[in-house]
Amino acid sequence: MSLEATATQIRSFSAQAIPDLLHTADYAAAAHRATRPALTGRQIAGLLELQPGRQELLNQDRYRLRLLIHEPAALIDPAH
Repeated sequence: MSLEATATQIRSFSAQAIPDLLHTADYAAAAHRATRPALTGRQIAGLLELQPGRQELLNQDRYRLRLLIHEPAALIDPAH
């Protein structure tokens, strides 16, 4: 998170999933369970606690956010 805090521009390309900064809590939890099945519920909860802080950075005027998301990424349900 420290790199994001000092950045002025964030760029992301995603072909298979929605970028982390755009995740809802439910989407992020499902993605963590699907991609890192060894994580405990407590570990996932800890990761989810970081998300609002990361997303709050996007509300600052100093950022330029550029995202390229392949359309099928928006159609994939990470829980399945």
